[in-house]
Amino acid sequence: MSEADVKQCLKVVLEKIEQASLKRPQELQYVQPRLVAVSKTKPVDLIVQAYEAGQRHFGENYVRELEEKANDPVILEKCNEIRWHFIGHLQTNKINKVLSLPNIYLIETVDSEHLATTLNKNWPKFGPPNSKLKVMVQINTSGEEDKNGISPSEVVTLTKYIINDCNNLHLDGLMTIGRFGYKAENGPNPDFVSLKNCRNEICQNLGLNWKKVNLSMGMSDGFEHAIDLGSTNVRVGTAIFGPRLKKELQCVQPRLVAVSKTKPVDLIVQAYEAGQRHFGENYVKELEEKANDPIILEKCNEIRWHFIGHLQTNKINKILSLPNIYLIETVDTEKLATTLNKNWPKFGPPDSKLKVMIQVNTSGEEDGLMMIGRFGYKVEDGPNPDFVCLKNCRDEICQNLGLDWKEINLSMGMSDDFEHAIELGSTNVRVGSSIFGVRPKKE
Repeated sequence: MSEADVKQCLKVVLEKIEQASLKRPQELQYVQPRLVAVSKTKPVDLIVQAYEAGQRHFGENYVRELEEKANDPVILEKCNEIRWHFIGHLQTNKINKVLSLPNIYLIETVDSEHLATTLNKNWPKFGPPNSKLKVMVQINTSGEEDKNGISPSEVVTLTKYIINDCNNLHLDGLMTIGRFGYKAENGPNPDFVSLKNCRNEICQNLGLNWKKVNLSMGMSDGFEHAIDLGSTNVRVGTAIFGPRLKKELQCVQPRLVAVSKTKPVDLIVQAYEAGQRHFGENYVKELEEKANDPIILEKCNEIRWHFIGHLQTNKINKILSLPNIYLIETVDTEKLATTLNKNWPKFGPPDSKLKVMIQVNTSGEEDGLMMIGRFGYKVEDGPNPDFVCLKNCRDEICQNLGLDWKEINLSMGMSDDFEHAIELGSTNVRVGSSIFGVRPKKE
């Protein structure tokens, strides 16, 4: 995104914040909502551009990334009044790294007495003398297991603890993420309403002035609705900086597998001549025919075949004997793995290993195959649960087996959702219709 784009997008967001603020009831117009520009995965130059356009509050989710940016020489030189908000899950063993950063302003995600205690104990080592660290209590208003935060029923207890027992902390407000994809036309967002109710509850029980308790709710797709319901702190990233790919996922360019099932050889050759190398086939017989086709053997000598269909053990040798077989994406039993392992030395180059992927039925459907997942999922409903499930599977095997997650590819996403899959971490997308056109069913 260019400098002009960032500045223009920032201007548009600020105008929308102002317009939304003016529409609120009079009692809510006591303060202009604060904009936190969420800059995670975004380069330093875009942060500087936003800063030079007047933005001061920036939010980061990951400790390591915040460390790099807060200590970046360019930011230190050009953005001396920047105010960093930490808006991700904070582990106690990383507290000192965050507290030691220049211009740390607010921790929005305090979700336990233990975390509050450690922040309170350590802040004097890093902060200015007699200062207090601003914090928010994070509340999981949606009750989703994959989101951090305390339940609304615990809010009085934790806020009371911070106020009474954490002399080095200042309670700035409450924060929630809420459920993704809520449509404002369905009425007031229940997560935003819940956060407001939490504020009312702590103010009533602890004698606080509600105007002094900020509400951090609302992101790029819902900040205007959040402001309408009383938000005083909105966290906006995509609307300012454009869509992002998580920084840790930028370690590799996702691989495109052109799914050529039912497609004629001439179209495969055309795609190959345009630079495509990886092709996927679902049926053993069809892959046999294409892999051994004289034209493909002559014109596509660097082609790499992926088998992406269900593989029966009695057809393994047919697959392994094919020229340019590259990867079996659908290993789903120990028996299949054992037979592939036993037979590969008969066909593969000496001392080579056959690349395989484990097929996971993330949707639980009886006809579910390799991480295909359920069809027709709408991105506006939030992160695809099948893609999230596959990521969790990778995390689990890496944690239990000591593997490097960057070495474990995720094959998920097809023609209608590969962009969303890449955003969630896919490193191998299988695309057919978008390349070759809609295909007839194989009879």
